[in-house]
Amino acid sequence: MLTIQRVLQVKIAEKKVSPVKGLTLVVNADGRLLESPLAMLLNQKITIGNPRTGKRVECRAIRSERTSPGSLTVVFELDEPPSKFWPISFPPED
Repeated sequence: MLTIQRVLQVKIAEKKVSPVKGLTLVVNADGRLLESPLAMLLNQKITIGNPRTGKRVECRAIRSERTSPGSLTVVFELDEPPSKFWPISFPPED
C-alpha cells in the first residue's frame, strides 16, 4: 500500500481550515483514498498539497468513515481528472 504524507485544506462553511496532515493510502488518476484527522461531509471541497513538489489539487469527499478514535478514511475524487498531481504514471484508459 502506498502511503505518502500530504497537507489537506478543507472548506467548512465557506471558510478554510488551517492545513492538516493526512496520508494518501491508495491513488489513481482521478483520486481515491486518504487518511485524515478531520471528518468530511459528502461533496465537501478539499485541497490536497504535496509538500515535496509544492503542487496542489482540488477534489471533493465522496465518502468518509471513522477507522480509529483520531482518524478517518476518506474516499475522494479529483475535480479535473486525469491529474498529473501524483508522482506516478498510470496506464492509458481503454
